[in-house]
Amino acid sequence: MRVQLRQATLQDAIELAGKLRQGDLNELQALGHTNIDECLMSSFNVSHIAYALTLEDELIGIQGLAKGLNDKHGAIWAMGSERTKEVPRDIVRLGFEFTNECLGHYPAVGNMVYCNNKLHIRWLKLIGYTFIRELNYNNNNFYEFVKIKEYV
Repeated sequence: MRVQLRQATLQDAIELAGKLRQGDLNELQALGHTNIDECLMSSFNVSHIAYALTLEDELIGIQGLAKGLNDKHGAIWAMGSERTKEVPRDIVRLGFEFTNECLGHYPAVGNMVYCNNKLHIRWLKLIGYTFIRELNYNNNNFYEFVKIKEYV
């Protein structure tokens, strides 16, 4: 089994919203989102890069890149179904490749992750992100993470 990538569609965002991994659902709720369909559609719509991850022709995740707070920072995001746990090596490999693609658009990419989303935290560390601080948002704790383009 190998995860395949393709361009994501708005329909993918709607489909994934109905089968999110519990940890991802908890993170969106901690951010204050109550309409998960709307949240994922909005994330897709503001992204200038978005890929669907499929396993055996089943949608298991979406990863995207949107403009951050300024022209030097991209906001990277990913959400998945429970099936992502079946292929952790593929998820980390594709996350690493996607991060490098994103660093071709911005000198730094990052975001924040819910402190209870242990699986995403582990994957982000394996991909090479640096956790720079703990934030309190909406009365919940998050870690801000970043990866900076290496110039040789």
